Amino acid sequence: MLRASWKSLLGRKLRLLMSAFAIVLGVAFVSGSLIFTDMIGTAFNGIMNGSVADVNVQAKGSGDNVETSVVREISPEVLAKVREVPGCSPPTAASPTRPPTSSARTARSSPARARRRSA
Repeated sequence: MLRASWKSLLGRKLRLLMSAFAIVLGVAFVSGSLIFTDMIGTAFNGIMNGSVADVNVQAKGSGDNVETSVVREISPEVLAKVREVPGCSPPTAASPTRPPTSSARTARSSPARARRRSA
């Protein structure tokens, strides 16, 4: 049986070579896709950890859209309670120079609204 197998393999060298090449190519593609997936995942995790590495807790409102969100101040009582939490770094302002949102500007100084008031 072993002799017949070797005779068949050596008789059709091109088919043996193409089958071996197909197996090598398949293994290379599978391992390459696994390596590429891991590399993309590591890069994404690195980007996310770099952008929010110092954030432990982040408060979010129900509407976190920049256009519709409202900047609210934390009361001094709550701020004092946060400062008392052991192991917590002192709270800081996220963006103290944030301009008012566009919806707040239009509500305050809309030309159409001013015309309606004067009429």
